[in-house]
Amino acid sequence: MNKILAKVESIKQNKNLHKVNFSSNVGNLAFVSLDVELKENQEVTLGFRSNSVAISKEKSEHLSYSNQICVLISQIEKGEILTKITAFKDSQKLTSVITTDSANRLNLKLHDSVVFLVKATDVFIVNG
Repeated sequence: MNKILAKVESIKQNKNLHKVNFSSNVGNLAFVSLDVELKENQEVTLGFRSNSVAISKEKSEHLSYSNQICVLISQIEKGEILTKITAFKDSQKLTSVITTDSANRLNLKLHDSVVFLVKATDVFIVNG
């Protein structure tokens, strides 16, 4: 599981649904959830599963992913079906698990700069 320390920047609410924007050492992140009890400037640890992280070769405004984290690949562990990609944004370690077919199609290599993509609905609060 990926964990990132973050600070609440803003909260938008519509009935029980909340969209929360965060700042962190990997950039700005967004989170959507029901009934959250957060306050602006509150520090929390956000989490998202490695299998919820898609990979793109470039950042794009033409994707529906709210969270686009530019990273540098440091390790690739290829299996027959799945591949684990370990990457860093500054000193923050992040991982993605994608199909090996996708890793091959993207022609991922060590030290490639890629974008980890995470939907706002796949992010959760580990502690708050």
